[in-house]
Amino acid sequence: MKRSSQNIDAKNIDAKNIDAKNIAATELATSNRLETTSNFISPELATTFACKLMSIALQLRTWSLNAGENASIYETMENALDSFEETGNLTTGRGGLLLRLPSLLNQLQRDQLSVRERGATVADDQAKPVLIHAIHAVIASISQNTQFEQAVENASQRAIYQFAYGLTHEINNPLANIVARAQQLIPTASSESDRRSLATIVDQSMRAHEMLAEMMRVVQPRSIQPRVEDMISIVQQAMTIQESQWSNAQIQCILRKSPKPLYSSVERAAILEVICSLLQNAMQACRPKDRIEIICEEVEADHPDYGPADPIPNAQVESVSRIRIAVRDTGPGMSGEATERAWDLYYSGREHGRGLGISLAHVRRTIDAHRGLVWIQSTPNAGCTVEIRLPKSPEPPNPRRAFSI
Repeated sequence: MKRSSQNIDAKNIDAKNIDAKNIAATELATSNRLETTSNFISPELATTFACKLMSIALQLRTWSLNAGENASIYETMENALDSFEETGNLTTGRGGLLLRLPSLLNQLQRDQLSVRERGATVADDQAKPVLIHAIHAVIASISQNTQFEQAVENASQRAIYQFAYGLTHEINNPLANIVARAQQLIPTASSESDRRSLATIVDQSMRAHEMLAEMMRVVQPRSIQPRVEDMISIVQQAMTIQESQWSNAQIQCILRKSPKPLYSSVERAAILEVICSLLQNAMQACRPKDRIEIICEEVEADHPDYGPADPIPNAQVESVSRIRIAVRDTGPGMSGEATERAWDLYYSGREHGRGLGISLAHVRRTIDAHRGLVWIQSTPNAGCTVEIRLPKSPEPPNPRRAFSI
């Protein structure tokens, strides 16, 4: 999806560019992620890989705003790095590109990995600087590209917020007058039919007000305040909140969970709202006797349910264990178009008048803010599953009890 680049100050972006040397020094000062069974690579391999890196760096410098194109470039980079590792019998560790590339760079700069011919004892002084320069170029390009995309996204969100704020203010004023006048007329109505009509006017006006409030809640920028929480307890709390509605709708809900607590750094209220929203959507899609299954478990990096890689490399987050939260129903499912557009703001797959199309957009923004991933798997007449992945955190230390003497 193309995004507008209006009001972006290029100077500000340039001022925030991350220096590749600083990244390498910061990320690798405390870790050594490169393990080699052979402490050298051939000059031919180094030169070939350097050429691939420079080509990718040039592609990233085009500042593409198409998320699909950028994801393809990152995938090309990952494939090139994987091929380089396999050919050179190396391992650059786990994580995103901004972890693996500095790892390789650090080993080259420390001469822990030399560039020389097999059997030679002297390193090649020409191919190594070229490879180092190419790695610097890619790291800088990835950093700048990511910052540029974030700047465009921030500007787009600010523009949407300003428009929504003005629209909400202008609509709420006449709505308040309609509600006040209708409530004044209800006691003086001459018939029961007139009183019901006036009450309907009040109810629908209040519903419009609530829809506007929900819209502002989604588009208004909001920073989260995370802390380490047990995700299983959040899921169980959401189930308790929704329990009476399932019973009335004759829908069975079951939980499959890890036998031990699973911790993640989240804002509890925000994630609780996400789970409740997904459960509410599933319940509304289901028919009597349908079933909703909730899964909360840990998945390792090599597990089939681990999920896709992070769409944009992140220098601060390694690709380690994730917490999987899945909400699966046996309802009628969704069409291909509905699945693709489900995350769009204001898109609703239900008939007109039954939804504003905000809940899933809010879910995605909340999960993105928590550095997580979310996607939908569905086919018509085969149910629907919403998958969430959140970074797993270590178990927090037990709080000390205070004693007074």
